[in-house]
Amino acid sequence: MNPKNIKSQNLTEIDLNKLEIVFNVLKKEINNSLKEAPINELIKIKKSNKWITVFATILSSRTTDKILIKVLQELSKYIQTPQDIINIEYNKLLKILKPLGFYKTKAKYLLNFSKKIIENYNSEIPNNIDEITKLPGVGKKVGAIILNSIYNIPIVGVDVHVHRILNRLGIVKTKNELETFKIINTIKNNEIKDKLNHYLVALGQVICKNKPKCNTCFLKEYCNYYKKI
Repeated sequence: MNPKNIKSQNLTEIDLNKLEIVFNVLKKEINNSLKEAPINELIKIKKSNKWITVFATILSSRTTDKILIKVLQELSKYIQTPQDIINIEYNKLLKILKPLGFYKTKAKYLLNFSKKIIENYNSEIPNNIDEITKLPGVGKKVGAIILNSIYNIPIVGVDVHVHRILNRLGIVKTKNELETFKIINTIKNNEIKDKLNHYLVALGQVICKNKPKCNTCFLKEYCNYYKKI
């Protein structure tokens, strides 16, 4: 669709028309120009074990997916369940997690998460955002990604990539990730909510970085940021 045909939505919070157009372009490119994005490999690793999915998501903040993948490959040799986290020698856990940013804090999160999920939830992962965010190391972003990955609940986890790109495109105008989370999850299209995090993170890893490669971006004709540079 020609970008000139994108009509103003008269919405102060979200441009639904542009969102749908952008999503459909991303859907085509995820296995083409975005196929080398590290998140694609990370998602494959996550699918191997639901607890690896949970632990990977808790560990993902302030760390590149490339580093996280290497850590998960080592972690999964020893860890498959929350009980394994409790049983492993703590110094060994620290050594495995050391390549990650804030690895000591994340080790405590994993340990406290595992204790609470066993003691309070009988090793069952809560299936709603309010309950899951009561667990150590689980904020809105992490909780949303876990719910989407484990239960296929259509919910968009919002990290720096998602927040930045949606604002650069002009789909939303928000001040922080929490605002973006609240607004983007008001949409009704479950397919978009299911895949948007994956697609936008891939875009952020390959093209729309902190210093974006705008000239090579397949979304530049729809992008407010590109039109201003």
